[in-house]
Amino acid sequence: MYRPFFRHRLVTACGLVMCILLTGLVFSGCTRLLDSLFNNSLPPDKGKQTLTVISQQVTVKRDSLGIPFVEAASLEDLVT
Repeated sequence: MYRPFFRHRLVTACGLVMCILLTGLVFSGCTRLLDSLFNNSLPPDKGKQTLTVISQQVTVKRDSLGIPFVEAASLEDLVT
């Protein structure tokens, strides 16, 4: 006996499962690709750099998420 309704549901369910698996595969692969492309896009987080436009010492510290916190003796050095 031919039941087109059940066949349609099976094809739809298989299509949905394939889409979910393909989406997971794409996003897991994209993470590695994006990490390799943008790995060096941030300035260095360790070491010292000498700048001639700053008059006094400025310290940049980062928290665990990489967000910088800048400490400066003057507002002019802070915004430079």
